[in-house]
Amino acid sequence: YQCNAESGILCEKSGPTEIAWIPPLSLAAHYPSATSVPIVFTVTTYHGDKEIGSSAVTVTYAVPESVKPAVSLEVSDLMGCFAKYGAYVQKKSRLRIAVAASANQGARITAYRIEADGKNYTNSTAITEPISGSGDLTVKATVTDTRGRTETASLTIPAFPLPRELTRATSPPQAPGEV
Repeated sequence: YQCNAESGILCEKSGPTEIAWIPPLSLAAHYPSATSVPIVFTVTTYHGDKEIGSSAVTVTYAVPESVKPAVSLEVSDLMGCFAKYGAYVQKKSRLRIAVAASANQGARITAYRIEADGKNYTNSTAITEPISGSGDLTVKATVTDTRGRTETASLTIPAFPLPRELTRATSPPQAPGEV
């Protein structure tokens, strides 16, 4: 067989007319932007030691859907609220989101998308404005590789409403008698 620069011999002058062979996934690395791989098979017929003739045929194999990127993400609180309260805090916490991704079988990562607090970011890292929501917030990262395949990772983080004492401490002074 021949696949780009890689070749191999599946059998030598054997009697069987059928041979079972599963192409190794590593052949996909020769075509990092393709979802299929062409392999040329050459069959040579012998009579004893004398070559009678050869015939070549190209067979295209699909790269399995399992050959896709891997992705993970980490979220931290730039304002230190998580360390102090055990949760992120609405209108105070700023999220630092870091995405780690790797492509598979020769592909490369071509796009990042981070979704957090109703906003989208297109890099492997993002820093949000102070989060606007509270409750369980989902942070999601999606990566795309050169084959157009995607993978997504998500984290659900707890976000407390802004504590009353933080609201008072950051509010402008009120006139006497106002709360």
